[in-house]
Amino acid sequence: MAAVALIYHGYGTLSIPVLFEAIAADPGRTTFFGLPLTETVGLLVLLAAFAKSAQFPLHTWLPYTMEGPTPVSALMHAGIVNSGGFLINRFAPL
Repeated sequence: MAAVALIYHGYGTLSIPVLFEAIAADPGRTTFFGLPLTETVGLLVLLAAFAKSAQFPLHTWLPYTMEGPTPVSALMHAGIVNSGGFLINRFAPL
């Protein structure tokens, strides 16, 4: 959510193609604290992907979900754990 808020504040859009064009046109924007916007958002997206794909040390939620019924654990693994990789691939230009 912090990455989304920073993106919208910095570039005024949430459309991914428009966002990548705006970043290519002006890559030197900064955040509130003078940090580079693209690097800060990139790190926040990476942190979100690590949390979603249950990477160490953000993996503590995964064993609890595997105790559920088989269809639920299959959906958790196929839908949520794999979404971290999709998130990284989608925001690769960032």
